[in-house]
Amino acid sequence: MDLDRFLNFWNLASTIQGWLGDGLSLLRRRGAGVGIEFAAPDDQTGGSVERALARYQIPIWGRRVTGHAEIAGQKWRTFSLRTEAHRADWARYIIWRTGCQVLRDPNPNNASWAARHSNLPPAWAEQAARRATPRRRWW
Repeated sequence: MDLDRFLNFWNLASTIQGWLGDGLSLLRRRGAGVGIEFAAPDDQTGGSVERALARYQIPIWGRRVTGHAEIAGQKWRTFSLRTEAHRADWARYIIWRTGCQVLRDPNPNNASWAARHSNLPPAWAEQAARRATPRRRWW
């Protein structure tokens, strides 16, 4: 057992946060939370993925560092997080676009769609800010 798995086992704060997040999601009638597990290369942190998801206003909770995975002969660190069920597929796609690999992705098209592009798509809020043309008034 490596150190990451040991610390993940004793991470009570994230466990409680996961339960509370799932409960609040159920209260808002958005379904229970969906767990997403992904692997990131050593030069990328889980925080960079969280910032990318926050840019697209995807709420996440219950984040964890779960251990290591061997992918194509390289050792990658694995993370997990939870999000709302109706945003889970978009979150998986954004994670693929950040350069990480989603483990057990139920949508097989996410990886191929993400491989066609090299950077993240523009967020809607950024697109609205770019359209700086003032609206015409009727008076």
